[in-house]
Amino acid sequence: MAVGFYEVAYSLTMRLNIVARTITYALYPFLSSEFVRDKRAVRACTAQSIRYLIVPAFLIATIYCVFGREFILLLYGEKFATAASATLSVLALAIPLRFVETSLAVALDASNRAGQRATAVAIAAVTNVLLNFGLVPIYQMKGAAYATLFTELIICGLFLWYLRNELHDIIQWRTFVAPSLGALIIFGVPPLFEAINVWLLVSLSIALYIVTVVALDRDSIETLLLMGAKKPPVQ
Repeated sequence: MAVGFYEVAYSLTMRLNIVARTITYALYPFLSSEFVRDKRAVRACTAQSIRYLIVPAFLIATIYCVFGREFILLLYGEKFATAASATLSVLALAIPLRFVETSLAVALDASNRAGQRATAVAIAAVTNVLLNFGLVPIYQMKGAAYATLFTELIICGLFLWYLRNELHDIIQWRTFVAPSLGALIIFGVPPLFEAINVWLLVSLSIALYIVTVVALDRDSIETLLLMGAKKPPVQ
């Protein structure tokens, strides 16, 4: 039964990485062709993809942290909501890490460093097994969630280390300003509007987040679309 509860939280969080893969894998041909001609363009495109992906990543993670129990209750019922909501909140923190990690992984592949990516994944896999052995007997489901979160931190850290020479071009502080402020606003919504229906609160939170991001970083999506539309040279 515990495995089923954990799978509910995992499916609502970690499997959402398909969003990041859809965008970053679409950019892979462009990154590969540009790496031969202009390495700076690869860094710029990776930075823009992270800038774009971090917006939905922060939104989803924050909504799950604040309203996760309601989503599980709606989809799976009271029993699952009671058992899996705390685990969902922990796994939600890994969503931004997973989205950034996916962009960094594609950057490594496109720059002929797939071996480093494979090494990082292997280290993370071994670490995850060890963490599960140590944490699950003590914390049960939350132990597995902690193991997943720490593993994502490790693999993301390794990717950043491998890309350390390009890091000042790839990771830009302004990328996180608008989503972070939007996330803080979402955390502040429930205490201010306690009497409102929870799904109206969810809608209000999402709307305020979008308004915040648009106000502070309107060109993030437009820039990425322009770069993604650039065609690789005909061989």
